Amino acid sequence: MNVERFCSLIFFTLICLTVIAGPGDLEVKLLNEKRKEMAAGSTSNVLIMFINHTDTLKEVQIKLNTPDSSWRQVANYTSTQIEKNSSINKIISIHIPENIKSGDYSIELDVFENHGGPTVGKVSIPIFVQPRFEIVVEKLKVPRYLFSGDTLGVKFLIRNLSNLDVKVIANIINDKKPETRNFRIPKDSSILTNVSVSVSKSLSSYTQYNVNLSASITDKPEMESSVAYSFDIIPSANEKFDGYNRMPVKITGILVSDNRNEKRDYGSMF
Repeated sequence: MNVERFCSLIFFTLICLTVIAGPGDLEVKLLNEKRKEMAAGSTSNVLIMFINHTDTLKEVQIKLNTPDSSWRQVANYTSTQIEKNSSINKIISIHIPENIKSGDYSIELDVFENHGGPTVGKVSIPIFVQPRFEIVVEKLKVPRYLFSGDTLGVKFLIRNLSNLDVKVIANIINDKKPETRNFRIPKDSSILTNVSVSVSKSLSSYTQYNVNLSASITDKPEMESSVAYSFDIIPSANEKFDGYNRMPVKITGILVSDNRNEKRDYGSMF
């Protein structure tokens, strides 16, 4: 009795093994294994070959495995059919995130049979995300005018919009006096830099005070951004500021009229 049960078990196992697809029944290949150089925010098209070595039609699904969820497959291939003893090619489009850091990445495609079938195979797609360089300089709000003898700290914000860390050179012109500052700004970060403004006490006339900051990326001087502050300077804190720079004047007039006796009366008006 035990022998009969053992033989039945072997017979059932052999039947099951003939139903499950073997490792050589389906194949998946990456047709171009050369590393692709792509810009952040672009779409990479990859050519994949599926080969069916069996005498039956096969259906497979494709799952994209990426370093994080910001990568995505443009088209969702819920089911791809492969005729018996044939092969097909599929273009898989992968969208590269806009804010991803520059560098080398390996994107994996898992291929498995529909309806919970076994895994057919896995392909690795090498992608290099190219560097993108961009910085922006902004100024923070400050008073529009100053008085002689005033001091003020003006702040510039330098933002790194590149997809990698950058070194920045900031050239500052503070009332015709030049200064250079160097910064290292990580990706998706910014720094504040303060410039001290000091107005002379001995000014006797209205004038302007200018502070300019021009920033560029080291080894990429064409990637430049600049902004400037401009202040109206008032000579004395006791004088009222006049945007038209008018001078006070005294106006005098004479009023003349005739009375009913035909005599003229004269008066003054100030």
